[in-house]
Formats: sequence, C-alpha cells, structure tokens
Amino acid sequence: MSSSAWLSDALGEWSGLLGFAALVFALYYMGGGNGNNNNDAAHRAQRDRQGGADRERREMGAAATTNAGATTQDARQAAGGVETAVGRVRRMTVATVGVLFRADASKPLNARDGASLIPAAERAIRAAAAQGLELFLITHVDSDAAQESAQKSLKSSGISGTAIPPHRCLFCDTDVGRTALVRQLEPDVHVDAGLASVTELARFLPRVAHVVSTGSASSTVGKNVTSCAGLAELLLTS
Repeated sequence: MSSSAWLSDALGEWSGLLGFAALVFALYYMGGGNGNNNNDAAHRAQRDRQGGADRERREMGAAATTNAGATTQDARQAAGGVETAVGRVRRMTVATVGVLFRADASKPLNARDGASLIPAAERAIRAAAAQGLELFLITHVDSDAAQESAQKSLKSSGISGTAIPPHRCLFCDTDVGRTALVRQLEPDVHVDAGLASVTELARFLPRVAHVVSTGSASSTVGKNVTSCAGLAELLLTS
C-alpha cells in the first residue's frame, strides 16, 4: 500500500473516532443540561406551590379577622341597645361623681368623704346592665386611697364584677383625663353632673345627659344636651 493511501485510511479512522466521541460528549452534555433544567423547573414549581400556600394562609387569616370583627359588630347591632329618655342607646359612659357616688361633682372623689352610692342610681345601673346596655363608669379621684374606696363600694354593691366587668370601671385623676377617656370610648350618650365637662363633651358627642340636683337650673349648653334628675330618670327605671 502506498504511503498516501495509508495516510488517507488512518485519517478516515481518526475522523470516525473523533466524530463518535463528539457525539457521545454532546449526548452526555445535553442529558446533563436537561437534568439541570428539569431540576430548575422542579424547584420553581415547588416555590410556586409554597408561595401559593402562603398566600392562601394569609388570605384565610385576613378573612378570619374580618369575619371576627364583623361578628362582634353584628352582635352589638343585634343587641339593639336599651330604651332611655334620650332614645335607644347601646353604649353609655357615666362620670360617677355626683351621678352614682353621692359627692360634689365639681371636685374629684376623695377618701375622706367616702364612696357612698346613690341607691336609685345603683339600681338603675344594675337594671340597665341586665338589659344589655354597655356601660362604662369613669370616676375622677384625687388619690389612690379614694380609688380603692370607690372600687370597694362598686364591688361590694355588685356593680363591678357582676353587673359591669371590672375593666369597664375606669379611674382618672384629672378632668382632661376624664374627657379623653369618654372621647376614646365614643358612647351613644355620656352622663355627667359636672357642667364644665358637659359643656366640653357636648362639642364631640352625639348626646350628653346633664344630671342636675333638685331645684337647680336645667342645662342650656346645646341641643344635644338633656337635663335629668338622675340615672333612674334617664334609664326609665324610676
């Protein structure tokens, strides 16, 4: 065989081997690439499923919160409130000094004067609470001793803890604090024996009841202010 023929045959064999090797390498590379692509696709699918599950949990949580709020609001509306001298009322705040406690409404309750309850007001509070009226009692005190005395009277009478939950029996040591509490609670009507407080709160609330003592002049603060002799008259229990 001539040298040129031998060289041609050798080159042909090498070309075949190189082509086969290239084919194997290409198949291997493509297979590995597809594996990587498949893995990436699987990871993306897993992330999508996880994200969808997270979104579903968040949506369910938001729906549960909304439903709970709606249930609370619906329950309050379904209660319908209690009929009073100023109309139907669901929530009422009461400044107790001079209204529930026998004391001078122009001053905070003090321990020296004690915390004597007005019997008719006490009965009216219990009766209204039993009918479903949401009551908040706010007592302006001048000391911790006065607060303890008031708490003792409210508890022993069955008002705090029985007729009204203890957390709705509130205390403050300034007129500003009392006004802030009332405004934050947003009652349908606020009851107060202090003219200054009545005048201030009448600017912000739909209705205010001014408790005036017998023989005193009726309040003329505003059209949304009603004067009454006490809680028994206001709550129609007298």
